[in-house]
Amino acid sequence: EKCEPMEVDGKMVPANVLGYRITSEFVKAFFGRVFANPATVFDEDILRPELQDAKIFADGVKTITDTNERVGKAYVQDGSADMAVPPLKALLHIMATGEYEGMTLDSPEFRKMWTRDAVMNSDWYKARLAECQKQEVNR
Repeated sequence: EKCEPMEVDGKMVPANVLGYRITSEFVKAFFGRVFANPATVFDEDILRPELQDAKIFADGVKTITDTNERVGKAYVQDGSADMAVPPLKALLHIMATGEYEGMTLDSPEFRKMWTRDAVMNSDWYKARLAECQKQEVNR
């Protein structure tokens, strides 16, 4: 289930940075292989922490977004982001500034950069494979 932004005490909390959460259906289907009664271990309070205490949840999301921004800015400022492969470069810029070439975390174009087909058919990946092959031959 996709995590959506929410409002807590009149402030927007970008919970979408968390991505997706596991659901009770997922727990039943997959954790039942490990736990006799997975719903007692992973009840709705565990699966939806924002329902336990919205302020603490919001503070946790703020810590994540602040850390993402700080780390992203460090990579952008020292030039490392520009040396990263395109999907990672875009991610680092989005972490630092919230966008990259008009894309955000939720932009379909950004999300498509991470698909198997996009990676396998990209020029940067083909060049990387060719370089790895060349290095293996020279061993």
